[in-house]
Amino acid sequence: MPSVFRFLKDRRGSVAMLFAALLVPIVAFSGMAVNFARTFEIRTNMQIAADAASMAAATASASSTAQRIQIAESVFVANAKLSKFGLQATPSVSVAPGSVQVTANASVPTAFMKLVSIDEVDVRVESGVATAGKTLELAMMLDVTGSMWGQQIADMKWAAKDFIDIVMPSGGGNSPTKIALMPFADRVNAGEFASAVTGLSPTRTTTSGRGWRRRTTTEYLIPCVTERQGYDRYTDEDPANGSYVGRYNPGASTSSQYNSSGSCYIPEIKPLSNDRDMLRDHIDTFTANGATAGHIGTAWAWYMLSPKWNSIWPGHHARAYGEGTNIKAAVLMTDGAYNTDYSSGYSSTTMAREMCERMKEEGIVLYTVGFQIPNHSTQRQTLVECATSENHYFFPYNGDELRAAFRSIGQALI
Repeated sequence: MPSVFRFLKDRRGSVAMLFAALLVPIVAFSGMAVNFARTFEIRTNMQIAADAASMAAATASASSTAQRIQIAESVFVANAKLSKFGLQATPSVSVAPGSVQVTANASVPTAFMKLVSIDEVDVRVESGVATAGKTLELAMMLDVTGSMWGQQIADMKWAAKDFIDIVMPSGGGNSPTKIALMPFADRVNAGEFASAVTGLSPTRTTTSGRGWRRRTTTEYLIPCVTERQGYDRYTDEDPANGSYVGRYNPGASTSSQYNSSGSCYIPEIKPLSNDRDMLRDHIDTFTANGATAGHIGTAWAWYMLSPKWNSIWPGHHARAYGEGTNIKAAVLMTDGAYNTDYSSGYSSTTMAREMCERMKEEGIVLYTVGFQIPNHSTQRQTLVECATSENHYFFPYNGDELRAAFRSIGQALI
């Protein structure tokens, strides 16, 4: 009898039995966290792709429903990036008078969650763009670097003004289209907004000499600016929050940011406006000078379209992202390699590509125009990657082709 009692009191195997009983739910719940993170990333990618697809189909110059559907499908596949997860999803595209709708579904296989009989998670995304009664906010990044001197800048002016006439046939404040101009070279001329975007005073007073020789001099802020540094390098954060863009001479003393005239050799930017004549007249003033910092021009194209920057230019406000009847688009035009930057470790090309990706994530449609860009060049590949789809990049080689490219973009947007 004593041996029987000892057996009944023995608990040495109970922990192992309890662990075995709890192992399955522990693994399942741990697996749920892993699967949730993976599924969330997939859904985010799919939503970005659906938004890009619906916008691309709505703004394409295609003449038939079949062509628009094909464009939406190709843009979705290119942006969804599902292949890295071993998944495929073909979107359902509906094109109706005044709207484009894109929906997509994917079944995401689970791993550990199979232990609790959950074999897959369904992901569904939707996106729609209204094309009837739409408004358009457009940023035009235009290359005015030294390599554009002579006939090339004349061709660009001709094409850009022709484009404005297409998308804004009625100016003077009545047009539903607003256009911003970003001429760029090795910097961007922020003009009257330079103080607000750099955090520097618009003037600087210096004193020299003594007694009757004492002299006070007023200097003015150089309005040309460079790229934003630090955490907000690739964001459209409001500079009023302390996220200032780069100074004329980043890293140099304050005195080097001022001169006696407050002038800059690059034409000024113009924020969103529907004053067609003013925009056309401003393009006529463009001259060519300087190197090519395409990432700075790209960033300012984004800033012009960002509602976060509305505090910078009163009276030229951009609409919120995602408004169904409003299209935000940018035309990025250049003739050369992005060869100038002011940030150690980050090339102009790398920064431009990242900026393009962030802009597309916000639903901005990107058209790129590479004027006389060589085949198989890094710059050509940059413009291909920046464009929303293969229907959104152009590589003209002469003035007539440049004008035709701008006309195609304009007709796609109206």
